[in-house]
Amino acid sequence: MRSHLYGEQTGPSQAAGGSANGLTAYLEGLSFRGIERILQVSHVTVMRWVRQWGKAIEAMRKEAVQGGAVL
Repeated sequence: MRSHLYGEQTGPSQAAGGSANGLTAYLEGLSFRGIERILQVSHVTVMRWVRQWGKAIEAMRKEAVQGGAVL
């Protein structure tokens, strides 16, 4: 694992789709620290995953609105 000082950690949870599992757990109502304990990653990493997914969803929403789709 790499220290948070040198970039985001790359532990076993991330290699096994940890970000998708973390996002699913977050959407189910688990706290950042709860997800941290389950996936054994920093709660800061979990917050970064949620933030990144949020930005991706917002970008898709903007593209859909420009294309005339209604969300």
